Amino acid sequence: MTSENSRKAVAESREKMVADLKAVIADAQELASGAKDLSTEALAEKAEEAKAKLKKGGEALHKYERCLIDQVDQCAQSTEETIRRHPWQTVGLVALSGIILGRLLKK
Repeated sequence: MTSENSRKAVAESREKMVADLKAVIADAQELASGAKDLSTEALAEKAEEAKAKLKKGGEALHKYERCLIDQVDQCAQSTEETIRRHPWQTVGLVALSGIILGRLLKK
């Protein structure tokens, strides 16, 4: 999966997750506000609908989490490859960063 495809997958998963969670919240509010006017059967039906939407939201959240993990793994692998290709530049960059950080913390 390329970096661009990974970003698109994360964005799509996030949008779907947000939409699913908004639907669950709306159903819960509807269920809470109309509970006194509904019969026991209608209330049970609404509760089942809310459970189904909550499950769907949880699945979207899991998919979003998987996309994020894949993207982090891909970034880590890319970083490791860069460090292996340029070890001395990496050492120099880390040393320079340490010097700068040390001077900033002294002040």
